[in-house]
Amino acid sequence: MADTIKRILKMVEERKISPEEGAKLIEAVEEKKTSKRDKSVRIIMEDGSEKIGVKLPLNLVRLFTKFVPKGRGLIELNGQGLEIPFKEIIDTLEKNPTEIITIEEENGVRVKVWVE
Repeated sequence: MADTIKRILKMVEERKISPEEGAKLIEAVEEKKTSKRDKSVRIIMEDGSEKIGVKLPLNLVRLFTKFVPKGRGLIELNGQGLEIPFKEIIDTLEKNPTEIITIEEENGVRVKVWVE
């Protein structure tokens, strides 16, 4: 990000863009940096008798997916195991952050995952 801001300031100095345009560009760069950092993954799990909600920073979930062995991602709710493909879910949500992914098991367990 620092390199981008330096380039914007250099363009202002060389009079390629106005100071007002430079300020808007720097503001947009800073806003983008903040919005990426603030995103969270929300996970709600329920089975009719029990409901659990978790909110985790998106960057932490990305890191977590690197350490989960392929074919794993097991969560236990009310004594029942549920395999959740976290890496695929996070990849999908990053491409379409307004989407809510719902996983429903035959045993009545429901998991909803989204980015906010």
